[in-house]
Amino acid sequence: VKLLDVQVRSELKRGLSHWHALARARALQRAKLRAGDCIRSLKWWHGLAVSNGRRRSTTDQACVLLRMSQIKDTLKWWASVGPRRRQAVLEDSAKEQVRQ
Repeated sequence: VKLLDVQVRSELKRGLSHWHALARARALQRAKLRAGDCIRSLKWWHGLAVSNGRRRSTTDQACVLLRMSQIKDTLKWWASVGPRRRQAVLEDSAKEQVRQ
């Protein structure tokens, strides 16, 4: 009877250890999946931030080019008008500043 009791107990332990190992392996698998999800999410957010930064820098460059183009056009216009017209523009500009 004792021998049978020892055998049953060892069988139960082996069966339980199998289930414990399986549960640990599954928990580890779930943790790895969660970690993978977190890493994927972080990579996605990082990619989004990088693309937004690129978009902003492209927009900034476009704005600078537009301002440069406007300055260039203004200088061309300024060079094309005569001295009397320049003087009139300067006087109008001075009057406008005094009003403000």
